Amino acid sequence: FYNLRYIQEKETLRQKYETIYLEFLQKANLRLSKGESNILEKTIAQEQLDKSTFLKLKLDTENELCQLRLKFLLNIEINLEPIGNIKYLAFEKANSTLLLEHPQLKILEQHRKIGQTNTDLEKSKTLPTFSLGYSNGSIRGVGADNLEYGGFNRFHSMQIGIGIPLFQKAQKAKIGALQISQQVLESEQKLGFIVLENDYLLALSQYKGYTEAIKYFEEKVIPNSKIIEQIAQQQFSAGTITYTDWLSLMNQSQNVQNEYFDTLKLANDTSIKINYFVSK
Repeated sequence: FYNLRYIQEKETLRQKYETIYLEFLQKANLRLSKGESNILEKTIAQEQLDKSTFLKLKLDTENELCQLRLKFLLNIEINLEPIGNIKYLAFEKANSTLLLEHPQLKILEQHRKIGQTNTDLEKSKTLPTFSLGYSNGSIRGVGADNLEYGGFNRFHSMQIGIGIPLFQKAQKAKIGALQISQQVLESEQKLGFIVLENDYLLALSQYKGYTEAIKYFEEKVIPNSKIIEQIAQQQFSAGTITYTDWLSLMNQSQNVQNEYFDTLKLANDTSIKINYFVSK
């Protein structure tokens, strides 16, 4: 969604400068026809429009890819036009302990528990086993004592047994292998938390840097850029600066605004990443 908003803003900016460069090309053609300029001015003007056309193709491709991903996630077939502020997203503030609830770490924890269960199961096979049996029956006819029984007498018996594993070498080797595997799983779980925590803290630091840069853009860079653009337009129309100087200033202004939107996108992407880290 926010990638689509980013593309929208970039396209609006592109259209703005395409209009300016188109007017520049028209004036360059007029001056060339009157012999007031050379072919270089017209070529440079055309080059600016060609760059704008190429940028439009790039933005259209990015927009199509974002639309496909969004339709897949929402399970719809129509394109959506996002409406809203492109300003960087807020994220849930949390401490590092909340990372323990992250699904990625939960999966590692589950693997560790399964490994521990398998190890305990194999250990239990080395322990003595006990058995207890009881039977209750009757005899009809001559018994082992040469006496006649009519089926009314009940005979009871009980059996108690103990099993002791004698050959445990192979089993102990298997347990040892499982214990090593268990240690590996525990190390992976600890390492997983360390990596996740480092990535989380890095994302927080990056987000802080992006928001400070955005504030600097909005308070100083963007206003100054608009002033430079306005003065450049006035001086070029009055003939006090050359078209190369004018073009350099216009490109500078356009680049500043592009950098501003790029920084907004980075802040949004980082905010989404931070929300991923603290999700449950």
